[in-house]
Amino acid sequence: GALADCNKAIELKPNFADTYYHRAGLKEIKGDLDGVLADCNKAIELKSDYAEAYYYRGWVKRVKGDLNGSHADFRKALSLDPKMRESIEANGYLTNSVNSK
Repeated sequence: GALADCNKAIELKPNFADTYYHRAGLKEIKGDLDGVLADCNKAIELKSDYAEAYYYRGWVKRVKGDLNGSHADFRKALSLDPKMRESIEANGYLTNSVNSK
C-alpha cells in the first residue's frame, strides 16, 4: 500500500523531506500520532524552512495536549509562510496557551 511505498521511497532516498511529510499523513490515518511527530521532526530536520511540516507538527502537538509546543510550531509556520495565517486563526490554533508570547 501507500505506507509501504513511502517506506521504500525513504529507503531509496532518505534525505527527501517531502516523503517523510507524506508518510506522516498516512500514519495519522492509522492513528499513529507519535509516528506523525517523528516524521514531521525528520522532515523539518532535512528542510528547516518546511512550513507545512511545522503546521502539521503543531496540530499533532495540540491534539496531544502540548499547547505551548503547538503554538511555537504554528508561529514558526507563520513566519515561513504568512498565507497560513487564515487557517491557523480560523481554527483557533494560537489561543489557550499556558505561556503564549
